[in-house]
Amino acid sequence: KLPDANIIPREPIFSMNNTNSFTFSYIPQNNAMPTVYRWNAGLQFLLRNDMAIDVGYDGSKGTHLYAQPTPINAAPFAATAPLVAAGADFGTQSVNFNPLGIRNSDGSVIPGTLIMTLRRFPNWFNRIINADYDRSGNSTYHSLNLGFQKRFNAGLTYLASYSWSKSLDDGAPTGNDIYGSSNLQQPIREKGLSAFDTPHKFRSSFSYELPMGTKKLLFSNANRLVNAIVGGYNLSGTITRQSGYPGVVYLGNAGWFQSSVAGTGNDGFTIRPNINPNVPLINPNWRNNPFTTNYYNPDALSIPGTPSNPSLGTAPKSLGNGRSPATFTFDTSLAKNFALGPEGRFKLQLRTDAFNILNHPVLFLNPNGRNTGLFTYVASTRSFVVNRSVTGIDPNNTGQYGNYAGRMFRLGLRLQF
Repeated sequence: KLPDANIIPREPIFSMNNTNSFTFSYIPQNNAMPTVYRWNAGLQFLLRNDMAIDVGYDGSKGTHLYAQPTPINAAPFAATAPLVAAGADFGTQSVNFNPLGIRNSDGSVIPGTLIMTLRRFPNWFNRIINADYDRSGNSTYHSLNLGFQKRFNAGLTYLASYSWSKSLDDGAPTGNDIYGSSNLQQPIREKGLSAFDTPHKFRSSFSYELPMGTKKLLFSNANRLVNAIVGGYNLSGTITRQSGYPGVVYLGNAGWFQSSVAGTGNDGFTIRPNINPNVPLINPNWRNNPFTTNYYNPDALSIPGTPSNPSLGTAPKSLGNGRSPATFTFDTSLAKNFALGPEGRFKLQLRTDAFNILNHPVLFLNPNGRNTGLFTYVASTRSFVVNRSVTGIDPNNTGQYGNYAGRMFRLGLRLQF
């Protein structure tokens, strides 16, 4: 529950300096504890002594999760929209917009703007006040998992798995509120696909003990020295293909909440565009030049509302039909095992791993490159211009969500005892 309007004290606990350069937060006063419940079930069928299949289900439910900060002192859109439509001036500063005549430490009245008079707590008229450590977030996850395992002769094992899943949340923290609700003044949070949702994931792997060394197909009669050189090798590999992550689109400006006179009637919220129906969201030509061409089709997006009726966009918080491209990687490992000590009690392993050995492009939308927005507002003509390269694929993305864009090698040494 938010505190009642007009009761947050301003003085003497706080006093404004001449630059008004401080911020503070409201901490919701409750004892809610972030909690995640998990459950799973599975069956394994042994088809033969060397072959098995698995069928499983995983689920989870998160409650009281930390969500992005909520501005509790921001002016509501319902109050600003009519003023924007009427051509109100939101840019001019005046002491007349300081409803309580609050003063600086030097005694001068602090000037404000029109939008500050519409905020909930007039004694903090020039501060939006974020509610940090909000624990109203929720999440759900469901996954069907299938697995197959086959052991062949001569040290060869094959594994395959497939998962079909869906992860939803209503604004769990991501470090950037572009994933959150575009209008945090709504009493119910917006539920949508999680930023890390990948509905389809297939993985196929093998492990092969190379047939070289004593009692093996090759060098079967090798002496101890030769066996130490040619024996004990293991080759393995993993192929992974998975869906891309959901995309995010937003205007990057106030849309038609931009006043025709000065300033804006948007008090710090993220506004998304409209999704135009029957138009492909992903640009069909993005592969022609993926690093400079919009991944999203500009014709599929538009400014919400009109100059006389500004509104919020219809785009959801994350786009299931606007995912990053699906990824494909092939990782391999070659290990050499040495038996040490009496009866091989100690084992030393020297291994080299190659990630994405085929150097297949792993393409993502840069989550840090969206701050320019899809549209640029041109004040002189009161119009919007499409930013043609704002959602291009990032050529320097080397670690989003733990994935790596290029080929990488790793050398390791492990001692077992």
